[in-house]
Amino acid sequence: MGKWIWIFMFCMSIMISSCSSESQTQQVELTQEDHFPYEIKMLNQKDGWAYRTHVKEELALRYTTNGAQNWHHTEIEEAYLLHAKVYILSEETVYILTSQNQLIRTNDRGVTWKIESLPPVKGNAQLSWIDGSNGWLMDVYDTGLHYSSADMYTTSNGGESWTLLSSTSQSTSGLTSDGFKTNLSFKDTLKGWVSGNVVTDQIPWLYATTDGGSKWEKQYLENPVSQMKELTSFTVHNPQIFSDTMIVSVEYKCETFICIDFFKKQIEGSIWTYIHTFKLSPQSEQSTVTIQFLNQNEGWLSDLHAIYHTVDGGMSWDLMYKTNEYMISNLQFTENQIGWMVAGNNKIQNLYTSMDQGETWIKESVQIQ
Repeated sequence: MGKWIWIFMFCMSIMISSCSSESQTQQVELTQEDHFPYEIKMLNQKDGWAYRTHVKEELALRYTTNGAQNWHHTEIEEAYLLHAKVYILSEETVYILTSQNQLIRTNDRGVTWKIESLPPVKGNAQLSWIDGSNGWLMDVYDTGLHYSSADMYTTSNGGESWTLLSSTSQSTSGLTSDGFKTNLSFKDTLKGWVSGNVVTDQIPWLYATTDGGSKWEKQYLENPVSQMKELTSFTVHNPQIFSDTMIVSVEYKCETFICIDFFKKQIEGSIWTYIHTFKLSPQSEQSTVTIQFLNQNEGWLSDLHAIYHTVDGGMSWDLMYKTNEYMISNLQFTENQIGWMVAGNNKIQNLYTSMDQGETWIKESVQIQ
């Protein structure tokens, strides 16, 4: 009798495992008539923006006011969008840094645009804004795999004028040429961070300022259980900043996996605490990982074919959704846990929404106007 009970329990476990896997794998519908080749930035349940910068296309910047069902065009020359960086501040305000290093902005949802001034940019500029007036510009130049020079500027009038704060050429700034700098983020007029690609056989880091960008110092991100001693390329992602806490992730190759170390710290502190290492099978030679936290506990992680969810600050991750057929190119959740995903293949992409933290997705029949 004991033998048959064991066999019954074994078969039931296989059935349960199969059902669980099936619930996580969903083949979403893909249609040409709902082609949606845009990146999206939803600000809340109803308002958001969609843009396309890698292809020259008329009406490449749009907005929605009804939860991504209808998308309205903005009056902007298509040349401004080609290879540009788009910074969305609110339902009304958007800054665009063009590939020709022109800064333009709208404060009325794209009805009118104004060209702002920029400092003399030598290389690749990155911006960070905390509101429509206060912003920072990091000009990165003389770059290499292990290093980059940078000048840091600030504005308090929306870009009408800029002031040089610090530079890697200034020995007293604390901002050195170490690391390839790609990310800039500020929480307020005093606290900010610079991160990017770090190649080292020691501990990766990011730069931090507490005086608005004049002085910088390295903050180290140490994984106490890591056994890595060889030269490694670490990608330090942009910190996710909340009211009193921050989370940052560090991505690197470990054996046959993509490893992602998660760290957290108090805003006012300088020591980062290691949380957990999450391992993924690589989907391509380039990084395909995107990470978004809504708060210090809840977040989502996606690669090309799967979405994971955490409710404990990155200590553990649950597989919410998996697709073997299509590629996930854009994922975002808002505070009410409604999610938006752009997925498809090389020819067609569609927009999908989720109401259950990313477990199931429904294709939107979007109206492009």
